[in-house]
This record gives sequence, structure tokens and C-alpha cells, in this order.
Amino acid sequence: MLHKNTKGDLGFNIFLGFDGFVDKILKPVRRKDRENTEFFPTMKEFADYLAAKEGKSCSVALEKVQEKIGGNMPIMANALGTLGCKPVCVGTMGFPEVLPIFRRMSGNCSLVSVGDPGYCDALEFISGKLMLGENGDIDALDYRRLVSAVPEEELVRYLDECDGAAFLNWGELIGSNDIWENILARILPKCKSENKKIMLMDFSDFSKRQKDEVEKLTELVRGYAQYFDIVVSLNENELEQFSEKLGFGEMEMEEKLLTLSKRLLCREMVLHLLGTSCYVKDDKVFYIEKEIVKNPRTITGGGDNFNAGLLLGLLLKMDMEAAIRLGAGLSSLYVKFGREVTWEELAEYSFQ
Repeated sequence: MLHKNTKGDLGFNIFLGFDGFVDKILKPVRRKDRENTEFFPTMKEFADYLAAKEGKSCSVALEKVQEKIGGNMPIMANALGTLGCKPVCVGTMGFPEVLPIFRRMSGNCSLVSVGDPGYCDALEFISGKLMLGENGDIDALDYRRLVSAVPEEELVRYLDECDGAAFLNWGELIGSNDIWENILARILPKCKSENKKIMLMDFSDFSKRQKDEVEKLTELVRGYAQYFDIVVSLNENELEQFSEKLGFGEMEMEEKLLTLSKRLLCREMVLHLLGTSCYVKDDKVFYIEKEIVKNPRTITGGGDNFNAGLLLGLLLKMDMEAAIRLGAGLSSLYVKFGREVTWEELAEYSFQ
């Protein structure tokens, strides 16, 4: 499906915003002696262990796997930059100076920092991950702070000149509705480009957000659909949150997906399940199997790499199934290697 020389066709300018974290990847230790270390394999086993300690005190040892860039925007941007795209990264990566850990990102990434990052301890299991976040300055980020670091005319230029865009992590940024609303009202009408570009949206976990905030989000997404072809990428938990807070929680999963797709007026909607991705087309839901990596080196960032591959595939004019397979392949390689994936490595991957 891919050819190594296809890289010459890349160089897409992609605008991404607006988060940024420093991730510490940790594994909870179940047993340890001088020769062997055994980790809790699943989140359920870890939860059961903690539940058994209710009313008592306990200690859990954590083994650090690595410390790296975190947040949906930096990880997705770094994946795209490594593949040869030209991401413009607007987010919280250190202020007034970008922190050294973010300067390790691909040299193709233009870093525009608007505040200090959050910090996240990610406890990884075979079955999932538990993200323990300290948001810090991210909670204070709103449109006023954004344009104090990036003037409005610069935002107009970035969004006017980009080939595609990604708005990410709505759930964790308290000021996201304020940012999205003002960009819709103050920035996009000034853009001169007449052709609709692709914008990928990944809202992330928004379980702590209120119903009225989610209703406002749906209104904003419909507004953005006037200017962009919207592609929504979400997992089952996020679909459940939408359906519960927007009043169609009693439907079956496929009905929820179709209903949400119509509510948001998006061009494409992709849902991630264990071992499967599905997408909406012509009022039907289609399923695509994907590889389950048995011994991942890391899982934190796997979804962001999927989104990078998905967006890249659509920019390369692939159909939706091929773009999803590209995203799934990039994600699989990332969690296998525990690092960013080159175009050559991706081209050698079997997408069957």
C-alpha cells in the first residue's frame, strides 16, 4: 500500500493545538526480588489489590520506564514530523522558553508555546493505562492567554496556510470552549482559503465536563464544519459520554455512533474498540480489524499515533478504510518500538 519513495510527496503543513504534558511512564510492581520483577498485568488486578487494602495502609512500588513528551498535540505532531510533515505545534510546552524535553521533537516541528506543561504519571498495564495528571498552567489557558503569546494575525496565517489541522484534548483543557469559540468567531472568518481542509478532532476523556459544556462543544463542532471537513476520532468511553450527556444513552452502540455523527455534522467519524476500528459511511457502520500488540513497550501515545496516520492518510487522498489501516499500522509500530516511527519502517509494515 505504501512505497518508500512516497515520502517525497509529503511536507504537509499541519496546525495542531493546544495541550502539552511531560509524561512519566510507570509500571506498578506486584512482586520483586533480587532476580525478578513482576508487574500488575491488568488494571483490574491492580484495582482489586487496592480495593483489598480498603481501611488499611499500603505501599506500591513504581518502576519508571521512561520520561517523554506527553499530551495529544505534541505526540501526534512528533509522529507527523518524523514522517516528513511540517507541523505547527501550538500548546503548553514551557514559557517563556520551550522546555528541553520538547526540543527533542522532530526538527520538522515548529514549536509555539503558550504556557507551562502539565505533568502526568502514566501507570501502564497490558489492558490499558491510568493517567494521573497535574494540569498546572493548562487549567489557566484560555483564548486571552493564547493570543497574548500568539497574536490573532499569526493564528489567521497558520490556519490559512495549513493543509490540515487537528484540535485535540478538549476534555482536559478547561478553557477549550473559550478557545474554540473565539477561533471560530474571530479567526476563521479572516482566512482567505476557499477550499475546505481536513480537521481532525479528538476530544479525549471528558467525563469531568458538564452537560452544558458538551452541548456547547457540539454547537462549536457544527460551526467548524462550515470551514473544515471534520474527522472525529474517539474511543468507546468518549462515545458513551456523548450519548449520556446528549440524551441518547439507551441506544445500541452503532445507533449511538450514527446519531453522534449526524449531530456533529462531521465528514468522517472513527470509533476505536479493542482489536477493531469502525467508521460511518452512508448511514452504515463498517468494521476494520487491527493488530493487538501482545508485548507493548509503551501504550501511552498509541492513539495519538493512530490519529497521525489517519490524518496523513486522508491528506494523501486515501479512502477511509486505507487511512484507518495506515493509522492502525503506525500505532502498532509505535507501541512495539516505544518510539516514533520512520516512513521507511511504516512502508515495510504489513497492513493486511
